Amino acid sequence: MNPQKAILLIAAYVIVISTALLAELSLSNTELLKINGKVEVKKGQTPFKPVPDLRVAGALKRLSSGDKVKTQTNSGAEMVLKETCLLAVKENSLFDVPSVTGHAAMTQLKAKQGSFLFKVVSGSDFKVQTADVVAGVKGTLFEVEVVNDIRSILQLSNGLEIGIEGGGGTVVNVFDGEVELTHGVSGQKRLLKAGQGLSALSSRLMKLDQKLKDGFGPIRNFQPLQSLKQRFGFLGEKLSQIPSTKVGLMGFKSEGLSMPLGL
Repeated sequence: MNPQKAILLIAAYVIVISTALLAELSLSNTELLKINGKVEVKKGQTPFKPVPDLRVAGALKRLSSGDKVKTQTNSGAEMVLKETCLLAVKENSLFDVPSVTGHAAMTQLKAKQGSFLFKVVSGSDFKVQTADVVAGVKGTLFEVEVVNDIRSILQLSNGLEIGIEGGGGTVVNVFDGEVELTHGVSGQKRLLKAGQGLSALSSRLMKLDQKLKDGFGPIRNFQPLQSLKQRFGFLGEKLSQIPSTKVGLMGFKSEGLSMPLGL
């Protein structure tokens, strides 16, 4: 073969492969990137269906506004929200795919149960809504965990400690950037910075004590990287290292990176 033709063929092959790789990591669609265990998707009025191998998942891989995604016990998923963020989902989680997606539009994901790690493109008008709170993102890397039972201790201003079961609420931990929380009942706001977390309390918990009327527990301080690795393993650590830009997220590869699936 003519050496010049051989060089051209090799160059064309490299371009094709590179284009394919970029397409796999495109932010132009909302879709599942990786599943572990049993993950189910509900489209429209149809029942939940288990997602097979993503290579043959077809329509179940590509997600649309209003679709619901659920992970079972010892299961998890990674996905991309169009133009907005990468999302890691732990076991026993359930959320609705946002009805509006895009960098220029407000994107609001409804988290109904479970634990979620968000890596958000800087400048996105992205919000996470639970039954208790709306989290407005001013930063880039944070966790939202919706729990039916807050077992952590609430330390009141007078030093009294109480343990509460059956109340429920939302726990937010910020690993990078800032997140502004607005309580769904009281309307009160809190601003969390990197290395801070707190619990947004359900209306039931708020009624237990006058000191809880704002709907928030005390702000906790923690070591961001240490907590991130503990909660989300090597996957979380890798997400903390990439730039919070579209290019940064498009270059993310999670092959070989593990994430603890338990809550």
